[in-house]
Amino acid sequence: MSSTDTRYPQQNFQQHQAAPTEGLAIAALITGLLFWPAGLIISPMALSRIKKNHTGGRGMAIAGLILSIVGLVCSIVAAIFFFTVFQTALENAESLPAAAALGHFVL
Repeated sequence: MSSTDTRYPQQNFQQHQAAPTEGLAIAALITGLLFWPAGLIISPMALSRIKKNHTGGRGMAIAGLILSIVGLVCSIVAAIFFFTVFQTALENAESLPAAAALGHFVL
């Protein structure tokens, strides 16, 4: 093989060192999964730190924020559902005769 052979060109590979992951981004993801109110607070903090310090973990912070928002929406829907069911049960109980509602006890 001659030195001008181009079948196997020299390739210069440079190692790119990944930015360290922001610890707050990991916390944002975990709290987004387990305790959404804290995730709503920690996720924007993590995103701000990531932007300022040029660290990694942006995807985890965004996932934590999305999970926290989903948790908030689910909580609101569940509260509306249970309030509606409770209100309907109270309205139905008011329409029953007092003896049937309280139970008929004869001494």
